[in-house]
Amino acid sequence: MSEYVIRLAYEKGYRVTDDGIVKGLYRNRLKIHVGTNGYPLFGIKDQGKNVTVPAHRFAAYCYFGEEVFSHECVRHVNGVKTDISRDNLVLGSLSDNYHDIPHEWRSDFAMKGASARRRLTECDVRNIRKKLASGESYRNLSNEYSVAKSTIQQIKEGKSYKWVI
Repeated sequence: MSEYVIRLAYEKGYRVTDDGIVKGLYRNRLKIHVGTNGYPLFGIKDQGKNVTVPAHRFAAYCYFGEEVFSHECVRHVNGVKTDISRDNLVLGSLSDNYHDIPHEWRSDFAMKGASARRRLTECDVRNIRKKLASGESYRNLSNEYSVAKSTIQQIKEGKSYKWVI
């Protein structure tokens, strides 16, 4: 549907200027709404019905033509979803888009996502390290904390829970 409404808007005469202003049929500036996902939208009529056009994808279509449909996503160089200026939009893959996110943010997302799957608390990890230092066996620790022996070994080697000091 998105490709259809983008092409339809273009065929009807809607355009986006290089500085990201969406122009209507009479070259008037259109009101842009922000959707629940944070991306800009505008509306057009199709056979008497209102349809929503994703403004950032439409802008990319105005700038890059049909090539926009051969890419997975339209990336925002500065990270601002509502900035649809020519300088801010580039075509790319979902992987490219993910790597546009600063490393610190990505690490934070990963830590928060992984926390739901973790069996050990930071306090548990500190206690395991103390017990390992005093000579406790992997087997005893794995039984006590209900984890695999390999988990205890990875904690000792600093491969797992390495952020815990």
